[in-house]
Amino acid sequence: MLPENNLPILIGIDPIRDSVIADAFTDQLTPQENLARLSKYFYIKAFFSEPVFIKDKGDVIIHLFHLFFISTMGSLCYANRSNARKGFVFHFYNRIKRLEFINKEPTSLEFKSYEHFKKKFDLRFITEDAIKDLWNSKSSQHGGKYNKGDFKSIGKVGKGLMRRFLNNFVNIHEPKKEYPYSKEYPYSKSNAWSDQEVWVYSERYHTHHHSGRDITISHQSNAPHIFYSSEFQNCGNGTYGILANEKTYLWLEDD
Repeated sequence: MLPENNLPILIGIDPIRDSVIADAFTDQLTPQENLARLSKYFYIKAFFSEPVFIKDKGDVIIHLFHLFFISTMGSLCYANRSNARKGFVFHFYNRIKRLEFINKEPTSLEFKSYEHFKKKFDLRFITEDAIKDLWNSKSSQHGGKYNKGDFKSIGKVGKGLMRRFLNNFVNIHEPKKEYPYSKEYPYSKSNAWSDQEVWVYSERYHTHHHSGRDITISHQSNAPHIFYSSEFQNCGNGTYGILANEKTYLWLEDD
């Protein structure tokens, strides 16, 4: 969980920020990943227990951060500009006493064109016809066209599950179907459709924490995309979407 903060009083600004705030109170992402995600929408003022050295600022007890991000090596980093491409490793997470989140002026979340929207997707996981259908439809959550804020990061646990899924997945057009079920051919034939042959392959993670999430990634051979769900422990309620690529999914609904 994040250190003491003012996030609860910021709920209600808009649906996208509300979703990001709600996720910060689960273990779907690590605290560091949540800071990186939250910094897209909020400036983050950190109050430290002792002076820390911030590049170009020197030793500080309080500092306003414009951007956090996770490096390719998995480290939490900070930058002094919201649009920065490089930054510095943040070594002081355990010295944070309190965080104050300050709303950034909304930036445009709309896609400039269909081609920009399409680039969010890996065509192993979805057909181009399905992408076009999404482009021409509206979100059931906010009623507008799908935008950049509807694409959510897959957390640490989800990424581990993704690696397992990819061990036995080629693309949506090539299910590894063979009878009987085996580790090499993990698809099973479904009896739910009497008029067609449907093969299903799912990987699941079951949390052992009350506040955790049960995560499922599933391929159904008669669907034009891969399903992704993150549900509360032992409960049929949660967040549902479809894979966009190995790191993100498109948020379709909360139940």
